[in-house]
Parts: sequence; C-alpha cells; structure tokens
Amino acid sequence: MGTSQEIPYSTAVVIDNWEESPGLLRLAAIIFVERQGQKAILIGARGLKMKEIGTRARKQIEARFGRKVFLELFVKVHPRWRDSTGFVSALDFRRMVGHEMPFES
Repeated sequence: MGTSQEIPYSTAVVIDNWEESPGLLRLAAIIFVERQGQKAILIGARGLKMKEIGTRARKQIEARFGRKVFLELFVKVHPRWRDSTGFVSALDFRRMVGHEMPFES
C-alpha cells in the first residue's frame, strides 16, 4: 500500500457502489479499520496517502477492466469489527449480491 507505517490485518475493503456506463466505471469503496489511529495512517498528512492509494488502485482497476474508472474511497472506523459475527459474515461477497449491507456504525 505504500504507507510508512504498517496497516494491520484488521482492515477490510468493501465496494459500496458500482455503476457502469459506456467507457466509465464508477466505484465507491469503504475501507474499514478498527481504530482512529489506523484511519489516520491511511489518510496521511493532508490526505496525501489516501490520494496515492486511490491513484494506484484506480490504475490497476482501469487496466483490469479496460475503461476509465472514477474511484471514491472512504475510511470508516468500526471498532472491533472482526468480533462482530454479523459484520464479518456480511463481508462475504457471496452474501452481498442483492442484499443491503449493515456497514453503518
């Protein structure tokens, strides 16, 4: 990820919105962390780390899908999300299809 500090394994990324149109893929992703300090590491000073992460991710997605990508990233603190059986179960992509996700904390 290119952060100067280690991001712990208690980070989860979820695609919150996916919209396709000819030539453009619009994505909104939520990065869940367990502590405010982890959020600060991801965002970085003046948001520069988040911009770098987003740019790298967008370029990889564009290469994969062969079209322009508009990517929005949000970082949310969800304390002890790994201990929440319902939340962890909701992260399973097979359960996401056609279902609302309980991501609001």
